[in-house]
Amino acid sequence: MIPVMLVSLQGFEFCVGMYFPVIATIKSRVVPEHVRATAYNCYRVPLNAIVVAILLVDMSLAASFRWCVFMLCCAAGLMVPLRSVMAEGEREQKSESYGAVEESKLV
Repeated sequence: MIPVMLVSLQGFEFCVGMYFPVIATIKSRVVPEHVRATAYNCYRVPLNAIVVAILLVDMSLAASFRWCVFMLCCAAGLMVPLRSVMAEGEREQKSESYGAVEESKLV
């Protein structure tokens, strides 16, 4: 039993360890520098409200896990539109840089 728990803990710690650098990279690409602090603070308020609401409601362990699954599914579903917006922005950047290269060749 202990080896299974140890491997599970190590897997969890690996996932958490990979999460923060990956999210920091994604945030730096998605959120412009001049609005980064404001945008992050706007997201912290609802997050803190969710945490306080969960702590104030005497919820069973099973119900809290259901809420976690629900919120993770919502987050995963919202990643699809975010990915398409990011891909569109990268295409626009590439076309702009391609146009700049073409203009420099003409000069």
